[in-house]
Amino acid sequence: ALPISRSYLCISLFALDNFIGFLSLSKRSSKEGFSHIDIGFLQIIANQISLFIVCKRLEEHIFQCKKLTSLGILAASLAHEIKNPLSSIQSFAQLLSEKYDDEEFRNNFSRVVVRDVSRISKLTDNILSLAKSTPTELSTHNINDIIDETLSLVNGEILGNKTQVVKSYAKSLTIKGNKEALKQVFLNIVLNAIHAMPNG
Repeated sequence: ALPISRSYLCISLFALDNFIGFLSLSKRSSKEGFSHIDIGFLQIIANQISLFIVCKRLEEHIFQCKKLTSLGILAASLAHEIKNPLSSIQSFAQLLSEKYDDEEFRNNFSRVVVRDVSRISKLTDNILSLAKSTPTELSTHNINDIIDETLSLVNGEILGNKTQVVKSYAKSLTIKGNKEALKQVFLNIVLNAIHAMPNG
């Protein structure tokens, strides 16, 4: 971009009466000035640039709104998913004082708590990663794992809608892409499918 201080001609960019920025131009190589016709043509270009900027901002806003809608649905699903492991931890914790001397109970308690806390942690990490607006970093992923992670996020929604999920995966399918963006795509597909079958 050309700094304003080095500009020979500046045209303001407006959209819906809101100032967006400047179209900044240097001197012509021919050393000629800009005619009224040139300026009129450049104003048309400036108007098109303004519209493009507004459209891009609107696209980003719509994407964020869709993301927030998905996250709202996920919150209800996650409440169901987190409630089950918390209930088992609570039950074991309530019996701990009575059965502390029981070695088998202590072993089971340790196993269940580690397993369920790990499950809650994984679910939380998944929802946080979806909420982040991360740059598009491309890397290689197993698409089956991404679909499984997505399904685990909406398990509560699936069960609540009495929907049956049948998986039929290839042995291993790796693709290059942004993991969180892919999860968002699959999440939208799964949620749309669930909502398209209100009777399960």
